[in-house]
Amino acid sequence: MGLKGLKIFLWVVVVNIFHYALATNHLQSLHEQDNLSLSNKMAIATSGLRLIPSEIKTILDRGELIVALTSVDYSPFHMLDKEGNLIGLDIEIANEIAFQLGVKVKFDRSQPTFDDVVEYIANGYADLGISKLSYTPQRALKVLYSVPYITLHKAFLINRVRLAQQPGTPSLEELFSKKENLVGALATTSYAQFIHNSFPQAVVKLHTKWDDIQRELSSGKYIAGFRDDCELTKMLLKHPELNFNFLTVIMKGEEDPIYIVAPLENTSLITWVNNLLNNTKKLHFKLNESLKKYKENL
Repeated sequence: MGLKGLKIFLWVVVVNIFHYALATNHLQSLHEQDNLSLSNKMAIATSGLRLIPSEIKTILDRGELIVALTSVDYSPFHMLDKEGNLIGLDIEIANEIAFQLGVKVKFDRSQPTFDDVVEYIANGYADLGISKLSYTPQRALKVLYSVPYITLHKAFLINRVRLAQQPGTPSLEELFSKKENLVGALATTSYAQFIHNSFPQAVVKLHTKWDDIQRELSSGKYIAGFRDDCELTKMLLKHPELNFNFLTVIMKGEEDPIYIVAPLENTSLITWVNNLLNNTKKLHFKLNESLKKYKENL
């Protein structure tokens, strides 16, 4: 090899070494960028997990949303169909909440009364109570309330014969201010308190079963029974002949909103539920439409 050839050979070697160094530095840079990108992704993921409220993370980790509702059916809110499946407005809401969380739903029907469901939630035995629950100040000391998902109204079923015996055309206040005009209401429900708040002079007799109240109404011992318009409407739809004996008075100015409840410490969960209810049109229910939808199961 001549001098000129040697120079060319050395030049090629130098260029190759330079290119190799550049390539090595580039690969190292890419490797560092990949590591940095991976670190950032891991940091973001970890940060995201930290941002999930603890009560929601508990549900996600469990893979199951536990919803409490009464063991007694209250159509169209929650009831069994002919095949033994749970259906109703409360079930629709629970299923939607579970779907949006990406978990299954478990219905706990171990509690017989509305007050029992509230206590059950207050003690943290379930994540949510979705069970046709009204508001009372006493309950609000124990649980958190969501925004309402349907609004009912307070109503009276009045014995027509007893009403006709009253002088003139008395108002409800005048009617219930007389001690002989007894009013029946269900114990362990919000209506046991509502009647005292709305008509403090009324003589109220509490029962655990509506059938007992209706029996006393039919006999004339009670002049009225106090319940929500949903239950009274259902009763008269199933037994239209009762319209001859009873008058239904719906208090349009006395609303009875129905809510979801959660344990007091689960503020993030109830906020999330509120946002879901407010932004999901299919979870905005109306009584007449709901009764029509579930008419076969009333």
